[in-house]
Amino acid sequence: MSDILCRWLNQDLRLSKAVESDTFASDFSSGYLIGEVLHKYQLQKDFSMFMKKDTSISKVNNFTRIEPTLKLLGMSFDINTAQDLMQEKQGAATHLLHQLYVLLEKNKKAEIGGTMMEIMQPAANANLHKKEHEIYSDVRGLYRYVRELHVRLDDGHIAFVSLLFMQTVQTEIAQFETNRKKLVTSGFGSSSSGQPFPTDFLLGSGSQACEVPGSETKMTLQSNSKYIQEIRQRLEENAVACEQRKKRVDRFLVEQFKAHEAQEEAQREEQLVRRLTRQTRQEQRLATQLLQMRMQKEVIRENRLFREQQYQQRRERDFREALDREAVLAQQAKLDCAEEIGKELEFCNRIAAERAQNRYKKHFQICKDILEQITDLATKVGEYRLLTGNLIPGKLMREWKELLFRGLPLFEPVKGHRPEFSTPLDPVELKKQDTLNDQDYDEYTHMVGEWTWPEEAGETQLPPGNNNVLGHVVHRLRNIVHPPVMEPSPVFPHFSIKACVLGKICSGKTTSHGICVLSADSLIEEAVNAYKNGEEVSQIQNNNLDTEEECKDSIARLSTRAIHGAAAENELRKGKAIPDELLVGIIVEAISQIPAQSGWILDGFPVDITQAHLLEKALGGSVGVEKEVLNSRTNLAADPNPPKPPPPPAPVLDLAMLLDVPDACAVKRAFSHIGTLHWS
Repeated sequence: MSDILCRWLNQDLRLSKAVESDTFASDFSSGYLIGEVLHKYQLQKDFSMFMKKDTSISKVNNFTRIEPTLKLLGMSFDINTAQDLMQEKQGAATHLLHQLYVLLEKNKKAEIGGTMMEIMQPAANANLHKKEHEIYSDVRGLYRYVRELHVRLDDGHIAFVSLLFMQTVQTEIAQFETNRKKLVTSGFGSSSSGQPFPTDFLLGSGSQACEVPGSETKMTLQSNSKYIQEIRQRLEENAVACEQRKKRVDRFLVEQFKAHEAQEEAQREEQLVRRLTRQTRQEQRLATQLLQMRMQKEVIRENRLFREQQYQQRRERDFREALDREAVLAQQAKLDCAEEIGKELEFCNRIAAERAQNRYKKHFQICKDILEQITDLATKVGEYRLLTGNLIPGKLMREWKELLFRGLPLFEPVKGHRPEFSTPLDPVELKKQDTLNDQDYDEYTHMVGEWTWPEEAGETQLPPGNNNVLGHVVHRLRNIVHPPVMEPSPVFPHFSIKACVLGKICSGKTTSHGICVLSADSLIEEAVNAYKNGEEVSQIQNNNLDTEEECKDSIARLSTRAIHGAAAENELRKGKAIPDELLVGIIVEAISQIPAQSGWILDGFPVDITQAHLLEKALGGSVGVEKEVLNSRTNLAADPNPPKPPPPPAPVLDLAMLLDVPDACAVKRAFSHIGTLHWS
């Protein structure tokens, strides 16, 4: 275990000091490296206040700051554990670091780091500050006591030295007074005036001369001056000695104070250790309860893990069963889809066969009608030749040919097959009469046929030419009576591209590349929704009242798209298909709403030639049919200066693309879209 912890500390964390298994207990006895480990995991924010020294105060400071963090991690760290670490008890540091390693790795995997620890950190800081306050309040009290004691010692020393000096001076002064009295009594009984010498005179300097009779008196005064000088010298020496003694006393007091302070520090350390190592019965009981709760928590955690494992196994089993069911359902859906595709292909083939059969019947009927008309013409000619025995007149032959070209019957319907409601005003007979009358009129105006100039009359006359004056007059009168109406072409903005893409369903028509795609089904749905939502436009009308003021009111009416939607919904409610004119109107309205300089593509429209002609006409183009030439029956005099016909307009569509794909491919695409929507 020690090797694993050493590898973790040295290689993974890279502590400031290399840790070995032999010096494990001594390295972690100060608590500094434990704080560094917590700091590596960003759990010890006050690591800068840790002490790296090996003193008792450093250890107490470090372990006091470590304790809240370890308790937040859920570790049992108390005073006994701290004492075991300080005393380097064997196995204490290893056990603590093993627990710390397990908890830190667990929190790292669970991503419980700064966030959760910051939530719980204020309580730990408060507890730490409380303990620091309790400990260092006692320290401040001891320091205050030491300072007061030092002040008292300094004051007492100064007073003692002053008292000793005063006593010495008083003793010497008293001795000097005694000697002076003895000298005065022996040498001088009394002065000539009966008064003693003043003191100032006796204490005068030796340089002053005293006029005292006798040599003995002079010597006595000199000895007194010498004695006074010795006293003064001794006083100076005493002052210097007193000063030196005072310095020695101060030095001694400082040394004593330092020793006393060291002793006090040792006492404080012992007191702190005793306070930290003190444990009451209540704390022991709480530790026992915490141990029991931890054991219960461990049992609950193991049960929870076992239950989670069972849940995980159950979920995996359900997931595998769901995958199997999905696979079976997907296979069944695939088979069903293939069957549906086969049915749809069979239906498409049947419809295609029916269309081919109908087309064949149509072509066969057309050919049959043509052959019947040719047979009727031949029969008519044969009957005429058989009955008359002459050639067929030209006029009669032209009439029969005209009826043949117009597809009208040459024979009258059989009376037995004629319906009961038939009358002489039969539409077919009326159409035949109109055709023959028009033919006669054209021959008359062109002077052909029966109206040809006879050869007996002389020179052959050509049909009369055009009278320019009459033509001009007739043209002006016609324009005055019936002014020509020019149909305005629809005004649309310029578009970059105008195209239509045709093809079967699911043939790939709806792919867009930044161009507005217009689908007929979508436009019909939008128009119906606009009608249901009551889409309106505001139209301003001027109401001219009797007064001169003009009031403009805004009245609401349905928009064009809503009107088209109403008509489309009406047709759909009747079960009918939407008319081509209405469908073209919806598409043209949608095109008019597209902004200029953009493009549009019609998706799946038009589907037949009728819709194509209607769309071309609605968009202002030419339907591809030659304009009818003015008939001579309505214009007998031609305009001598006819206007130049306008150039044919450009086609409204730039491109028409037909995407022709096989029916099988279209059916597969349709069913793939349906299957995707079903599974999503």
